[in-house]
Amino acid sequence: MLSLLHSLPLTSDTILCGDFNARFGTLLGDTNANARGNSLRLWLEESSLSILNASLAYGIPTFTTFRRQ
Repeated sequence: MLSLLHSLPLTSDTILCGDFNARFGTLLGDTNANARGNSLRLWLEESSLSILNASLAYGIPTFTTFRRQ
């Protein structure tokens, strides 16, 4: 995933959306972090990109499941 991200041409109006299966821990108000989240976080910082969930959805789960009964 990171090699693909490194190959993208980034401009001042770049927006990336997707499910990267990354857990960012306290950055997003989550109780868990994982290696993918740590790697992605470094790439985002190096690329001067922001994670909008940090300011727009802090602590709000973006994935939920519903089970019958």
